[in-house]
Amino acid sequence: MRSNPTAYAEELVALLDRYNGNQIELAEIAFLYETQEGVTPVYEAIEVLRNTDPLPTLDYAVGLEQAARDHVEDMGVVGMVGHVGTDLSLPRERALRYGTIADLQGENISYQYDPVNTAQWHVLMLLVDDGVPDRGHRETLLKPDYRVTGVACGYHAGYHNICVMTYADGYTDH
Repeated sequence: MRSNPTAYAEELVALLDRYNGNQIELAEIAFLYETQEGVTPVYEAIEVLRNTDPLPTLDYAVGLEQAARDHVEDMGVVGMVGHVGTDLSLPRERALRYGTIADLQGENISYQYDPVNTAQWHVLMLLVDDGVPDRGHRETLLKPDYRVTGVACGYHAGYHNICVMTYADGYTDH
């Protein structure tokens, strides 16, 4: 998505035909995906992606993946949502358990019901950022300063699936 934002814009254009009011009709899997805002944030995301220059792809860090996995396992079992862990840890604290952050650090979390649980769907829904007025998830995905990531997905008691994506501008694993 970062290296070719216009391609992801076209994925969202294709998704527009599936909207019926605030629902996305995913006929091939007989599923209605309920949104809060309908197509408005989709059009916004398309515009942003079409006006975004390609960004570097993200490098992978084992420590950031482990920090993401810790949060998936923590939140999923109890069905909680948000960036604060049950131990009151924040994303930066979790990342620092496994390595050193250069300066900037961020986190996105996506919750999806079965059967809509592909990596591409998680990214598309974070780009749309339905129901999030500041579109912070979209901004995090497209933040040019981020250079490294770790991702973990798993079971969530409330939403079935959770994916945590942890980012940094630089990161050294311990």
